[in-house]
Amino acid sequence: MCPKGTYQDESGQVNCKSCPNGLTTYFIASKNGSECTVYDIVTDTLVTESSGNQYVAGVVVGIVIPLIMIVFIVYFGWKKYRTYIYEVRRKEKLKKLSEMKEKQDEASWSNLFYQPDNF
Repeated sequence: MCPKGTYQDESGQVNCKSCPNGLTTYFIASKNGSECTVYDIVTDTLVTESSGNQYVAGVVVGIVIPLIMIVFIVYFGWKKYRTYIYEVRRKEKLKKLSEMKEKQDEASWSNLFYQPDNF
């Protein structure tokens, strides 16, 4: 019979195998490595090695997905801002060119009809 924290998954063996990664068994005489668990004090539940990995994966996903979302929001927000600025500057340039063209047209028409007072 194996003490707590060990297990024996082969019949007829006397020596017990220790649980991996600092895990322990909840009872004595465990017969499988999957019975190796750790007691989670925070939630008062048993956490197996696989559920511990799921916990780590959940934390990683819980951190990585919001970071990716923030990066996308910043990237597309910046892109939209740059497009807006480009359009504003483009409209300002077109307006200035239009004003310059009007002044040039006015000047050419006034020169065409200019007649000095002294004949």
